[in-house]
Amino acid sequence: METVNAAYVKRIGKLQTIAQTHIKCSDIEKVLATSATAVVRVSEKLNGEVRLAGRETLDLVIMTSGGITRESGWTDFTDRAEAEGITPSTKVTATARVLDTDIVSVGGGEVTLASVIEITLEAEDAAAIPINPPQTEGVFTGDSRLAISGLVTRFNGKVELRGEEKADVAKFICAEARACIAGVEAALDCVTVNGEIYIDGFGLTNDGEIRSFSFVIPLEEEMAAEGARRGDSVQARVNSAIVSAEESENGITLTAIADIEGAVFSELAVSCATDAFSPDFEIEITKTPVNGVKVREISYVGEQVEGTVALPDGENADRVLAACNFRISAIDAYPENDKVVLEGVVGGNIIYTDAEAGKKSSCSVELPFRITTMKEARDGDITQVCGTVNKVSVRPSRLGELNVKCGLSLCISVTSEMHTEIITAVKCCEKLPPCSGTISMHVASEGETLWESAKALSASPDSVLVMNPDLEYPLKKGTKVFIFRK
Repeated sequence: METVNAAYVKRIGKLQTIAQTHIKCSDIEKVLATSATAVVRVSEKLNGEVRLAGRETLDLVIMTSGGITRESGWTDFTDRAEAEGITPSTKVTATARVLDTDIVSVGGGEVTLASVIEITLEAEDAAAIPINPPQTEGVFTGDSRLAISGLVTRFNGKVELRGEEKADVAKFICAEARACIAGVEAALDCVTVNGEIYIDGFGLTNDGEIRSFSFVIPLEEEMAAEGARRGDSVQARVNSAIVSAEESENGITLTAIADIEGAVFSELAVSCATDAFSPDFEIEITKTPVNGVKVREISYVGEQVEGTVALPDGENADRVLAACNFRISAIDAYPENDKVVLEGVVGGNIIYTDAEAGKKSSCSVELPFRITTMKEARDGDITQVCGTVNKVSVRPSRLGELNVKCGLSLCISVTSEMHTEIITAVKCCEKLPPCSGTISMHVASEGETLWESAKALSASPDSVLVMNPDLEYPLKKGTKVFIFRK
């Protein structure tokens, strides 16, 4: 039997793991900020189990007796997750993001940190849709138009962009890159990703003063996606972004590398037999369950979060030196009153000077948010969101407080699950006794089709058409349909 393949991606699990890292830091006085990224891969698949291997990379901005500097380190981690229905042949992917990093200890020329890493597991599933069942004489099938989305392909790659402007500092200390996707368009065997890469960092001037810098690099990259066609829906996300610096006499040149992945979905419309009847025979129907998804919308939107951060008691910020490690540390999406609602937290670190105290210090930022978007979603829909912080603005608002504004670049997807049964075989059994009535009448429901009228009257569709030449389908409610048998 001919089939249509409509594979789809489903989330099969989410877990959290702890990674501990030791970084050598000689002459350390204080940790001002931390920045962490994590990558993970599926190392092995067993029946009902997925094993994972990953690496976390951390950067520290620290205060020493000689001033502010940066130290880096990394650690490997492993974990496992139970997942029902997984076999060694299942296609499973894993993504990781660092939710939080805490300083466990500082001393002995070493800093020990512990990070909470969230790992999301996704698997490809197959929705094989049978179509065109064998025709059986005297049996009439009712066809339904099945709208379903099929996974065309998954894509991934690294985008490397070099900034045209130079940072006006003599010595580079640190910087972070935040790649933000504003839109993705599918074309023949490829997708084009558009957006920006935001780079924030700071360094030292020739006089030893701290100077911050910010750059925005336009992002427009064509990525291979075999099988993609114009009009397909594309879901893309940034897994990680890093920045490197090249020093010269004219300043610091920055290069950002972003790891981007995604999936392409096409819209399928398949005519399938979902019901059958025979005026002459008892019939035995074989049905096959089909599970799939309908991608209703994938959209890329921008939002803004702002709030006030209280500094530690007795401290005041007269100058903001740097905003570090700003990220969406938690986010969820759900339907409410037919709209997509987003809830989450934006976190980061701010380094500042307190002139009155004569010192440099830092504070952590946690900005909870709840946003009602204009995107439509119904109860029961699967709503998912991923995204990145783009522009960060920090300014002192009053004594002991900072005002923080963060732009968000988000990808919101709304998907409906589809569960149906499709006829794959019809067998004629005992012959039915002939109808003794001379005439049969049926009162139609609103929007009734010819096939539905024929089934209600237990007559062939052709007979219904011949004996009711003035009817126009679909019928209006209350329309009378007749069959003359003798």
